[in-house]
Amino acid sequence: MTQLPDECLSEIFLNLEGQYKNLFSCLLVNRQWCRNVVPILWSEPEFFKNCKLVRTCLLALNSEERALLTSHNIMLQDDQNPFFDYPRYITAIYILTDTGIINWFKNEVVSSHNSTHVKIDSKSPKVQIIRYALTIMLLRKTEKPKYLRVYGPIHNKMVDLLAKIFIHNKTLTFLSLEDNKLTSKIRKLLVESLCKNTTLTHLDFSNNKLDSERGKILAEALGGNALAKALSKNISLAYLDLSNNNLDSGVGKPLKDALSKNTTLISLELEGAVDFVCAV
Repeated sequence: MTQLPDECLSEIFLNLEGQYKNLFSCLLVNRQWCRNVVPILWSEPEFFKNCKLVRTCLLALNSEERALLTSHNIMLQDDQNPFFDYPRYITAIYILTDTGIINWFKNEVVSSHNSTHVKIDSKSPKVQIIRYALTIMLLRKTEKPKYLRVYGPIHNKMVDLLAKIFIHNKTLTFLSLEDNKLTSKIRKLLVESLCKNTTLTHLDFSNNKLDSERGKILAEALGGNALAKALSKNISLAYLDLSNNNLDSGVGKPLKDALSKNTTLISLELEGAVDFVCAV
């Protein structure tokens, strides 16, 4: 029987997206099917929830990222090589929980040393360094990210990689940076990079304690010299969440004027910005 080309197989398998049982069975048919199914299975894995996926992703760390773990006495096996470079297929990165990391650490590290008395949770330094190493690896390897959600602290190395994605990536449409405790330097670098991105339709910048000065910096990222000018000129953003950011009433009137000119924004979240909302 003549084999179908990869392009046809890929389109067929895309119709099975989300049907994991069927896709897993397709992996076992032959190498060609496997090669076309793997990118679909790995497009949106919630690996931070799954210790097995965490284990697979740890194998993709480079020497610099592995050194971060070694410095915390976390040793990885060197005798395992994955069949595919799985992280490069990921299009949706959700960094929202440490459950998978905690379970991996308990199963692979704690149990192997018979250290059942060790307390491991999201605040543990070892869990945080694993999360950090995995995050920078994913941001480094992902080729066509569409969705990116990061909850919790963002560090310098992560900012550089995020900035590169914002500037050069043409597929990112959903970005959520929530409760990241951003320093002013990191915040400025991020939003300046966002200035050059024209594909975002959904931006969640909530719970980042933006004051009016930092709000002006954010406005630059959305397309202008102030928030009002940004909203009136931006041609892609449809959803914007600035809730719980301490924005003051001084931003209210310019925003009102901008919204009368903006033709793309259909949802604006301002919960928790009391003075700001009153001014609007």
